[in-house]
Amino acid sequence: MSIDLKIPGTFNFRDFSEVNGTDGPSLKPLQLVRGGFLSDVTDLGLATLAEYGIKTVIDLRSPNEMATFPDRLSPQMRYLKIPVFDDDPTSSTMSDKEIKRLYADDDQFGYNRMLRSYRKMVIDPHAIAAYQDFFEAIITYAEDGGILFHCSAGKDRTGFCSYLLLAVLGVSEQANMDFYLASNAASTDRIKWRLDQAKKDHLGSCFIQSVHDLVVVRRAYIEQAVSLINDQFGGIDAYVRDVVGLTESLIDSLKQVLIK
Repeated sequence: MSIDLKIPGTFNFRDFSEVNGTDGPSLKPLQLVRGGFLSDVTDLGLATLAEYGIKTVIDLRSPNEMATFPDRLSPQMRYLKIPVFDDDPTSSTMSDKEIKRLYADDDQFGYNRMLRSYRKMVIDPHAIAAYQDFFEAIITYAEDGGILFHCSAGKDRTGFCSYLLLAVLGVSEQANMDFYLASNAASTDRIKWRLDQAKKDHLGSCFIQSVHDLVVVRRAYIEQAVSLINDQFGGIDAYVRDVVGLTESLIDSLKQVLIK
């Protein structure tokens, strides 16, 4: 059963039961939900999340992102901060003027920046420690109700955590990839808004292309991460076991709380 999540004031919100099919496990509906930040969620949106049974929110953003755009939460929600990075690798410490100049000069700047970000998600020690905390939080709190996890746009850090999780659960590569790529369709309005804002700067097609590559997901992004995992760590199973530190017991617990 696929749940069409309509939560006012949010975007890119999806239930993991969307991946259910004939070639893999069936995931419990509304047990695990992914999305973008909750800074703009409306009161009706919060009421809808409560209706869906969301009890725990896991925030994967950097401390600065959390402070600048704090989530709106119901008092009943448990809030866990598990930053994948100390900063947002898809943003920058450069000035807006410097960033715009780089984007305007190179139509591959945004694309290459995303590839570097996905590489960092695989090898950064802080990120690796966060993945273990993320998996353990799901095991710990899933019995208490639904879990929502998110980053900023719900597509990269959230997308990579989702990809690892679904691989651990035994979801097929194709279904896993489809779920990852579905962020584009689920973020259509936000992507259009970001591109419309970029066009107002009148900095040319290179600038717009770089912004586009930053605000969408591409097969090449996740394939960059998976290829690195395969080449340097012997595959996702070995990566989650030997690098992230998921024991067979923890994996069995994940399956127990998430699979029908």
